[in-house]
Amino acid sequence: MVVLNLGAGFDLDVQLAITGRRCIIGQSGSGKSYPVGVLVEELCKNGLPFMIVDTEGEYNNASLFVMTSRSEGMPAVLLEAQSYGIPAVTFRVKGIVDVVEEKFQGRLINAFDINTFADAIISYYRAWKSSKPKYCKLRRNIAKFVNSKYSDAAIIPKLKNMLIEN
Repeated sequence: MVVLNLGAGFDLDVQLAITGRRCIIGQSGSGKSYPVGVLVEELCKNGLPFMIVDTEGEYNNASLFVMTSRSEGMPAVLLEAQSYGIPAVTFRVKGIVDVVEEKFQGRLINAFDINTFADAIISYYRAWKSSKPKYCKLRRNIAKFVNSKYSDAAIIPKLKNMLIEN
């Protein structure tokens, strides 16, 4: 077993780290950069493979979020994409139908209806291609709507109220 010492008593089992996918998530300014830097340096020193994905950059450059899940609890990744204003094409399943307003935030397709799913993707592509200013306006409206309902500022007071009531 190869173990990387990342300082402050934090050891990382390399086999565990590079088998499957791992991510480091935190709000901007929460202190992710330093531990990620240390981890990357140690992986490089040991000749171990890794990949860094800049999700913010990906979301800013995306024009459509396609989600093929057939079941979801709380679709956090969908909400994250939509916080950047990205419309979605997804299957109509529990969890997703609770957070997506049909035809505003995206298209909800009946599960396994692959032809309609593909048509919806093509429809969004044509809308994006035909009028980028109109598409940008749609994205701004989606971002504003989703952030007003699901941002920390919107959710934390509701959670506090729920905890106080119980």
